[in-house]
Amino acid sequence: MSQQIFQIQYALHEYFPVVFAALALAIGFASFVNGKLVSRFGMANMAMWAVRLQSVTAVIMLPMAFGFEGHPPLTFFIIYCVVTLFCVGILFGNLNAMAMTPVGHIAGLGTAVVGSLSTLVALPVSAAIGAFYDGTVMPMVMGFGVCSVLTWWLLSWVKKRATNH
Repeated sequence: MSQQIFQIQYALHEYFPVVFAALALAIGFASFVNGKLVSRFGMANMAMWAVRLQSVTAVIMLPMAFGFEGHPPLTFFIIYCVVTLFCVGILFGNLNAMAMTPVGHIAGLGTAVVGSLSTLVALPVSAAIGAFYDGTVMPMVMGFGVCSVLTWWLLSWVKKRATNH
C-alpha cells in the first residue's frame, strides 16, 4: 500500500523512492540501536518494548486518521511510519533470534524454516490488508494495529507459558 498512499494519496509521485528509502532507514537504525541495547535489556524485553510502542502508536494514529477522514497530514503520517518501522526493525532481529534459539544446533535448517514460515504468514496477511486499501491510510494503520496487538498478546502468552513450565 505504501506506493498508493505516498504516490497517489499524498501526490508525492517522483519523491516516492526517496520517502520509501528514508522510511527504510528507520528499520536500519533500529537494527543499530538494537545491537547496542539487546545485551543490556535482552531480546524478549526489547521485543515487548517494540510491540507495545507499535501498538500504542497505532492506537494514537487511528483516531487521528479518522479525524482527517483517512488522510492525516503527511508529517503526522511519516512520523507514524518512522516509529512503526523502527519497531518492526527491533522486532525482526529479536523475534528471529528468539525463534532460532531452540534450533541453534541445526542453524541452517532452522533459518530456512523460520524464513519460510515468516513468508508463509506475511504473504496472506499483507495481501488481506492491501485488499482493503480504499484511498486512505486506515487499512494500513488498522493492519499494523491489529497485528501489533496480536503479537503483543502472543509474546505475553509465550512468556507466561515459559514461566509456568
